Amino acid sequence: MELSGAVDSRLWAAVHNAYEAGNYTGAILDSIHYLSELIRNKSGLDSDGNALVGSAFGGQNPVIKVNPLHTESDRDEQRGVEQLLRGVYTAIRNPRSHEKREDPVESADAIIFFVDYLTALIDKSRSPFDTQQIIERVFDRHFAQNEKYADLLVARIPMRKRLEVLSEIFRRRGEGRSKSIVYFTTAVLKTLSAEEQAAFWEMVSEELEIAVTDSEFRSAIQLAEDDWLKVSEVARLRCENRLIESISEGEYDAQRKTCPKGSLGTWARDIAKHFTLQTEYVVAVLGRLQSSDPAARAYAIQYHLFTLKAVRPEPTYGIVQVLRQCLMEGDASIHDALSFLKREPKESGWVKQLKEAYDNFIPAIADDNIPF
Repeated sequence: MELSGAVDSRLWAAVHNAYEAGNYTGAILDSIHYLSELIRNKSGLDSDGNALVGSAFGGQNPVIKVNPLHTESDRDEQRGVEQLLRGVYTAIRNPRSHEKREDPVESADAIIFFVDYLTALIDKSRSPFDTQQIIERVFDRHFAQNEKYADLLVARIPMRKRLEVLSEIFRRRGEGRSKSIVYFTTAVLKTLSAEEQAAFWEMVSEELEIAVTDSEFRSAIQLAEDDWLKVSEVARLRCENRLIESISEGEYDAQRKTCPKGSLGTWARDIAKHFTLQTEYVVAVLGRLQSSDPAARAYAIQYHLFTLKAVRPEPTYGIVQVLRQCLMEGDASIHDALSFLKREPKESGWVKQLKEAYDNFIPAIADDNIPF
């Protein structure tokens, strides 16, 4: 029988290089290495050999169960599978690892077929962890959006599988509620090693480098806003540029309290202080403030005026001139938005440059209040 078509395709992929080269002992060792990885992935354990088998299949409450363990016969089968797997390491792998062997093709075929049988047993067995089940819990509309719930959910994922699960959820982030994904991502990241965290942010960066839709940008920014500088520089610049483009066309409908244009640009507020393109951000916001369109000015006031202070603790000449002009024109919304000046220390640059114009403000008289 042709081995390549008779065993699990994953197993054949693991052994075919050595097998087709006539290195049958190497093919046997590759098959057992594949078996070990299968058990690790199913159990979430990191050990090897008999220690791995004992931890995964042994004890009163095995991590991997080959049956429901309701009857004595079930428990006997569980113990039997454990002993079979121990035998694979003790009688097959270890002698070939410790001394030189040259197995014939017949031995390789027999052992690889046996590993294939064990692979099928493990595939059908049950474990406390299932990737798809965890993903469904995160996307569940009843996900309890709090830190405790997210921590408890993450605790169910084996350490070696957490980055894999997080990566899959990030790639499919459009399927779930953004707030739930943020809670879950935060909970997972704090359990990962520095290397794993770096791998995650590399993936986020790659996604931002190819993002097209506002939704793709927004969902990635929401996850990264507290760790913006961990995103690659090229991804940050591309994303910042898209946010600034959105701000440049932003509008706010004060009556309906909606943002018909520039909604993506509102996500700049929490990360603008880390922007490389801060100057471009300031110019875009001032452009909205100088617009003759009330909706454009309302957009800048509603979403970005206070952020200007964080980006430029010492206001630039351009900021001061635009805001003074708005105050001179009697723009009450600008005056209201600058109320923080009353709470700022006198030595603040914003107070020094704008407090006088703020205190001398005279609101414009609306045309409908003129009696003739």
